[in-house]
Amino acid sequence: MKKCIVLLVLALAASLLGACDSYSNRDAVDYGTYVKSLLDLDYKGITDQYLELVDDTKENAESFYPNCMESWAYVLAENYQLYAAGEDEEVYNALLTLTKDIFSHVKYEVAEAVKSGDYYTVEVTLYPMRFAEITEDEIQAYQTEFNSATGAGEFGEYGSDEADTLAAEIVYAEKILGILEKSVSQIEYADPVSKIVKITKDEDGFYGISDADYADLENYLIQ
Repeated sequence: MKKCIVLLVLALAASLLGACDSYSNRDAVDYGTYVKSLLDLDYKGITDQYLELVDDTKENAESFYPNCMESWAYVLAENYQLYAAGEDEEVYNALLTLTKDIFSHVKYEVAEAVKSGDYYTVEVTLYPMRFAEITEDEIQAYQTEFNSATGAGEFGEYGSDEADTLAAEIVYAEKILGILEKSVSQIEYADPVSKIVKITKDEDGFYGISDADYADLENYLIQ
């Protein structure tokens, strides 16, 4: 399959949040701490604060970080056309390691909650990682090289023979992952973005953040 540069759209299709509906109905608790505990859970694997606030098991809490990283690995694979990640274990493991490395650099700040009628608002300041632009030129150059090589038959019956196609895709993925790995140490941050999320009460009396609001925060972690 011909490779082409893709506009990086790093956004999860749906929130990974699964425990907010279990949050207790306690007005005295700072819901800013609650929001930060969710981000720390997904992106840093920190469970202590989350478990103090949410009625959940340690086992389930510890599943959020790996699930989040796997979801982002899928997004990266789709964006950079790393089809071999779905077929080759070594490529997938390298992609997952890269994903964890990238997101170890996430930056965000969460303010205290403000009560507004029967709900709360929390201001979250996010510092989007400027990741895609660092490697855009180098990746585009390699994609041109790869397309020429496949067109010239250097990878055998690429596109029609399953073994030849996978072999070529592994070569492509390893090169792209190498380029991306070098860029992690060069990550810079765009101007901070301030988002206001609502903490609302459900029909059972539990407060939580909506999937839509949480996913919106994730949209500004990386660009």
